[in-house]
Amino acid sequence: TKQNKKKAHKTPPMASGSSSSHQQKLGKIPADLEFEGDEPQPIGEDVYHYQKYYKDFFDSFEILSVANDKQSAKFRVVSRADSKRALEVSLEPEGFKIVADSEPGAPLKGRVLESFEQLLAEMDGAAAYGANLFGLVSDRLEGL
Repeated sequence: TKQNKKKAHKTPPMASGSSSSHQQKLGKIPADLEFEGDEPQPIGEDVYHYQKYYKDFFDSFEILSVANDKQSAKFRVVSRADSKRALEVSLEPEGFKIVADSEPGAPLKGRVLESFEQLLAEMDGAAAYGANLFGLVSDRLEGL
């Protein structure tokens, strides 16, 4: 009947063998939503992406090392601001760990940030990062 069909669709199918309550609530991931050959890249390789695609946000970006297993990398990024603030960063599974800060007192040293955008905003200040991002978007829109 129609009522039975509606009830059947309200509860997603359970994942076989799963003990996770979160997984039980969500059910099995449909096959068409899973990755098909596009494996995520190791995080250590992300530094090449930042160096290439974020170049308008910094004065220089130097890759210092990438681990053999590509699960971590170290880099040095220098601000475009007059201060030319330099940060040495270790990219790890836990996030962006700042290991050196050229600012007096090294206020960012030891901090762990979640994203590269957060790192840029901390380096130059959120207002400067936002203004730079706004300027880049405006320039691109003018070109359309």
